[in-house]
Amino acid sequence: MLTTTPVELGWDVASAWNTKLLQSDVEKHFGVCISREALRKLLHRKGLSWTRSAYTLAKGDPDRQKNFEKQIDFLKKLNGS
Repeated sequence: MLTTTPVELGWDVASAWNTKLLQSDVEKHFGVCISREALRKLLHRKGLSWTRSAYTLAKGDPDRQKNFEKQIDFLKKLNGS
């Protein structure tokens, strides 16, 4: 779990670990039922933590971006900004 993503272990619902997935994976692989809060506290005691995945936007079309900037500049001039 430390070096893999959920997708690599057969979970197709997320690209990053969360406590719900960890809870299910611990039960599946180790046969241990543990609450999500207890799992979170255990990770914290072991110096581990998880973060929410960040959304990254795909690179935009430079021509469309320039056109959009021109439109915004035009609208600003109309409003006297």
